Amino acid sequence: MGQTGAIERILLLAEDASFRQSLAEQIMAHLGIETVGVSRALDAEALFEEQKVDLILADITVPDLDGGDVYKLMCFGSPQTPAIIFVETDADIETALSLGFRPEQCITKPFRLGLLLACIRSLSYEQDLMDHSAMTIRQYSFRPENKCLVHDATETAIRLTEKETSILEILYSFEDQVVSRDVLLDKVWGYKGNVATHTLATHIYRLRQKIESVPSQSEILITEPGGYRLRR
Repeated sequence: MGQTGAIERILLLAEDASFRQSLAEQIMAHLGIETVGVSRALDAEALFEEQKVDLILADITVPDLDGGDVYKLMCFGSPQTPAIIFVETDADIETALSLGFRPEQCITKPFRLGLLLACIRSLSYEQDLMDHSAMTIRQYSFRPENKCLVHDATETAIRLTEKETSILEILYSFEDQVVSRDVLLDKVWGYKGNVATHTLATHIYRLRQKIESVPSQSEILITEPGGYRLRR
């Protein structure tokens, strides 16, 4: 079978060497995807620095790993790097869910190979959709579903808050036109009576600190009389 969608290389983090080898061979045989195996979280971090990884498979029982570390690993690659966690107990699942993983990303050991392959295919399909839904804002690819901007040249990820993401989405939708402060307050905060314009100004300021090369000389997020404009 040919390679699956957007996933070209998988990182498999598991302590058992025979498990890593067997699973890597099965994934290659069924999906045609290269799988690189490591036994420690530290090795996984080093691998992320050396090569591109499109999917993480991590056994939560690895000695130097916990659920929080799996979540951190996702930030070493591109920000949309998906992960599947192998768990053993209900407590492991609860930990994963509390960190933002979806139930379908948690696979209880022992598991059927067919189930894992189906999960990989599903995540690859989602990845394809996200790859085609990115919005271009100057030197960035804006991915609202992941609350981030990715610098096109360096692939550096800029994490956004929910409000910052909403502000960019709204400004983007107006296609280089000026958006009034009232419209932004209404759409982002629901124009609650206790939200003042200085709250919006604070969020705009913080957003500029993240995305502008020189925040004091805005080239992307422009202040105009009456509102703001996004220069694509």
